[in-house]
Amino acid sequence: MLVELEKDDIINLIKNTSPPYALINEFEEKKYGSLCGGFAEKWKWNCSKLLELSETDLYAIYQKLKKLNKGGDLL
Repeated sequence: MLVELEKDDIINLIKNTSPPYALINEFEEKKYGSLCGGFAEKWKWNCSKLLELSETDLYAIYQKLKKLNKGGDLL
């Protein structure tokens, strides 16, 4: 299937998932979002930062999320 996505579409795909723990440190360092701790931890995306990224960079983030959320390795 071939789907044409705009930047906002890729951001929406990213925002509707939470990164696995393997990516949290990397994503926090890059200011993509933050982990709100406490009893019920929740990831909060930094939408302003995501908007600054290119479509290529956003797609790379999406690919990492997709691969690790399916149980794959980052490498």
